[in-house]
Amino acid sequence: MKKKRGKLKIKRVLIFILSLALIGYIIYSLLDMPIKNIEVKGVDYLSDWEVIKLAKLDNYPSILTVNPSKIKKRLEKNNYIISATVKSNFISKITINIDENYPIFYDLTSSTTVLKDGTIIPEKESTTYLTNTVGSTMYKTLIKKMALVNKDILTKISEITYFPDSVDDERFYLLMTDGNYVYLTLKKFYLINDYNSYVKEFGTKKGVLYLNSGGYFKIIEN
Repeated sequence: MKKKRGKLKIKRVLIFILSLALIGYIIYSLLDMPIKNIEVKGVDYLSDWEVIKLAKLDNYPSILTVNPSKIKKRLEKNNYIISATVKSNFISKITINIDENYPIFYDLTSSTTVLKDGTIIPEKESTTYLTNTVGSTMYKTLIKKMALVNKDILTKISEITYFPDSVDDERFYLLMTDGNYVYLTLKKFYLINDYNSYVKEFGTKKGVLYLNSGGYFKIIEN
C-alpha cells in the first residue's frame, strides 16, 4: 500500500510539473507570437505604413505586448490625425481606424496650410489654394465649410477666391481642375458636393456654375 501511495504521489508530481511546463510553453509562445496583420482604415493623405510607424508597430511586436490605449494616444499626437481607435482581436491582428486631419487648402497670403480641424501648419501640403485675404470671422466659417467638402470634390478645387458683390458679401469664386468655374456663398457651400451631377450633362464643355443663384451652368463660348 505504501509503495502504491508513493507511486501515486510521484505521478501527481510529474503531472503537476508537466502541466506547469505546458502552461509555461503556451505563455512563452503567446508572448513570442508577433502581430501578423495590421489593418489601417480611414486614411487617404497618410499611408498605411506611416500610420503603422506612428503607432510604433513597424517591428510587428507580440500581440500580447500591445496596449491599444497607448497606441491611440500616440497616434492622436500627430497633426494629421483627429482621432484613432485601436482594436486587437488576440489572434495576431490589429485594426486601426483613423479620422484623418487632412489638408483642406493652402493660404497663399500667409504661406500656410489649413487642416480639416483648423490647425495651421507652415508646410505647403495642399494643391487647393486660397488666393486672397478673408476676414477672420469669415475665415473660420470657410474652414468649417471646407471641412465638410467630400474628399473627391476637394481634389477638384484648384483655387478659392473671396469675391463679394453688392448682393452677397460672403460670395466665393472657385476654379476647378477641369477648367470650370463656380460661384457660391458660404451659406450654400455644401452644394459643391453635388458638383459632378451639375456638370456631367455638359460633357467636355466648359463654363461657369452659379451655385449662389439657382445652380445654372453658363457655357463659355470659345
